[in-house]
Amino acid sequence: MSAEDGEKSLALALILSFFIAGVGQMYQGRTKEGAVILVGALVYGGVAFAITLVTAGIAGLVLGPLGIVYWLFNLYDVYAQFLDL
Repeated sequence: MSAEDGEKSLALALILSFFIAGVGQMYQGRTKEGAVILVGALVYGGVAFAITLVTAGIAGLVLGPLGIVYWLFNLYDVYAQFLDL
């Protein structure tokens, strides 16, 4: 599996998804899945931010770790797709 054969790079897909959720999936050619993950991350981030402001930061104790779980799922999805799990 070399880049010369038209294969996508796992490392690049993971780096893209590490910084912007969903972009790694788009790089892999899974545009719809990537768009859903990207929009989900943006909506979750906006809602979590608003709720955290309203609750004076207390909700961030729960919403922060949930956001991390979502981000890790994003990275796992890129990895699993590459290995065809």
